[in-house]
Amino acid sequence: MYELFKTSADEYYRCRQLKYKCQHIGHIPVHDKKGFLIETKYKLSLGRQGVYTITLYHTKSSCLVNGTHMNAFIRDDLLEILKFGEQNLIKHGTTGDEVNATIQRLIL
Repeated sequence: MYELFKTSADEYYRCRQLKYKCQHIGHIPVHDKKGFLIETKYKLSLGRQGVYTITLYHTKSSCLVNGTHMNAFIRDDLLEILKFGEQNLIKHGTTGDEVNATIQRLIL
């Protein structure tokens, strides 16, 4: 499910008009010594004031949100990112439960 969240977040931050006016969205990929993408950061700011930063850690399948307005992420952006994920599943004719069941069968 992390991969779905990662893809949905990338689509959201690259292709969407955000609910609040952000003048800058920084997409910062971080690679290891072998060139593998290990994390991606999205820095949002309103003018010169930082709103929040979300860092996706690909090696641990986790994310961290920091900043003075983290509530903007929770209130506005998280729900939209989850909607992107749901739309991607529907587009491919599957559900989150089916994805989880398939993963469970593969690892057991």
